[in-house]
Amino acid sequence: MKMIRSYTIGLVLMLLGQTMLLLACSNRLENELGIQTNKDKYAPDEDKEPGEKPEPGKDRMPKVLADIAKSNNIPGVQIAHFKGDKVDSYVYGVTDIASGTPLTDEHLFQAASISKIVATYAFLRLYEKGLFDLDEPLNKYFIYDRVARANNPKNDLITARHVLAHLTGYPNWVTSAYSLAWRTSILEPGATYTPGVHYRYSGEGFTYLQEVIKHLTGKSLQQIAKEEVFDPFGMTSTSYQWDPKFEGKNTVGHTNTDGVVRMIGGNGMTEFTEQSANSAYSMFTNARDFVKFLKNGLVDGKGLKPETYKLLTTTVSWSNGVNNPNLSRGLGLVIQHNERGLSLYHSGSNPGYLAYCIAYPDLDEGLVIFTNHNDAGRFMGRSGFPYFLGEDQTFYMFN
Repeated sequence: MKMIRSYTIGLVLMLLGQTMLLLACSNRLENELGIQTNKDKYAPDEDKEPGEKPEPGKDRMPKVLADIAKSNNIPGVQIAHFKGDKVDSYVYGVTDIASGTPLTDEHLFQAASISKIVATYAFLRLYEKGLFDLDEPLNKYFIYDRVARANNPKNDLITARHVLAHLTGYPNWVTSAYSLAWRTSILEPGATYTPGVHYRYSGEGFTYLQEVIKHLTGKSLQQIAKEEVFDPFGMTSTSYQWDPKFEGKNTVGHTNTDGVVRMIGGNGMTEFTEQSANSAYSMFTNARDFVKFLKNGLVDGKGLKPETYKLLTTTVSWSNGVNNPNLSRGLGLVIQHNERGLSLYHSGSNPGYLAYCIAYPDLDEGLVIFTNHNDAGRFMGRSGFPYFLGEDQTFYMFN
């Protein structure tokens, strides 16, 4: 019996020694070959003491991006990346610096101008149904009071196609769209701009087209988007106007003042009502919900005829009027051609928020990044795109 016990102990020690040797060899190979383990890549809190809890909401962000967010004082970040049917999402930080509420997948961010690409998709769906013609002057469908007060013959030329391609000649905003003065302001193309000829990025144009379509359908912007995009794509956490069901899920925007991060005043997205909902900037969502649009809409083209979908991917104007073979505009979107082929892109900036999204139709891949900091948020875009999509390509929108 004693001999058997000694043999057993010896066998265990031998196996333990072999296991330790294999682990040592494995670690040496990782170091020599430059292999990055899953722990290294996705554990931003690996420097914590044993037993210390990871920071809430931070333990799911790749370490390199978490470090960038932390060093640039970005309160919160949501990211979702898809390749085919596989979706990975990541969060970092808090909803706001006052409450310190840990950020989750469910919290909502203002998408800002990314609102325009969803509105474009919804409007094109209605175009396919014969509601309006892309090349018919908008004032034949509806007399928008801000346009009528201008009494400018250039307004008689403006079409839906001009709006979606940013060829109206309108400014981005005549005055702040959040102000009372905006509602009574006059809308007309700039003196040096000819509709259909000169590129000029404009949220005003989208507002005009939105009012035309609301008149033709008798529906609110939210109802139109819900019927044409949100419901078909299963987007239950995306909206152009506030709904009580989202209570407790909103975030707060932040900015830098004299080098100090401060919260933006006001009620934020809760101020977006049926009356103030705007196709140019009022949509809010979260990253996991929004990738449903990138996948179903921009990659798969669901709900659009092939010839209509092609309007999104075909150049109709040039950003800033510069003929750039790598960066142009389709209807509602920025088109990029780089080493990976064609991609569809847009960004968004509202007070306190900055967002980026991109989709590669031919690669069945896409990415969205939401931040609640309108200054430092740009660092997440410049770092997140190559991290998730590959460093072997040029991102011309950041050049």
